[in-house]
Amino acid sequence: MTAENEDSFEVQLARTRALEPDFLGLEPAEARALADQLGLQLRVIDSDDTMLTADLHARRMTVDVRTGRVSQATAG
Repeated sequence: MTAENEDSFEVQLARTRALEPDFLGLEPAEARALADQLGLQLRVIDSDDTMLTADLHARRMTVDVRTGRVSQATAG
């Protein structure tokens, strides 16, 4: 990965992190619609058995909806 690609990744990740608050409190369908609108990949945690991977994606939002609404949103 070149320095330019790393910078681009970091910039994209920062932009995605800035969107985390926009997802809080949404119902799962609303979170999916927002992610689609923003061009983000959405990873949904909806049970305690949901497996997570350690791979990092600049344009992905992970949301925890185990309470029925998004209680936590994490970029990457």
